[in-house]
Amino acid sequence: MAQSTSDPLPAWNEGTAKRAIIDFVRRVTTDDSLDFVPENERIAVFDNDGTLWCEMPGRDRDGDPRGMTTDEFDTIVRDWLATAPHPKTAKP
Repeated sequence: MAQSTSDPLPAWNEGTAKRAIIDFVRRVTTDDSLDFVPENERIAVFDNDGTLWCEMPGRDRDGDPRGMTTDEFDTIVRDWLATAPHPKTAKP
């Protein structure tokens, strides 16, 4: 795997996980790749101190998520994003 001169994850230690992430991003963003995903269909999730933001709506809500439709989950996430304060800054 050819590396560019700049490291896309400079804070990460070299290893299997870092290589897997870089390889995955390269595969889904390269036009002629079998794994290519068009830009308007991509979703990026960033880790926030060990807890993924995509997990937070479920953690802040009681109940069993099994059987929930994607539309129901979408509504819960949008409502949560509109009202949830950041745990450290208290900003929306």
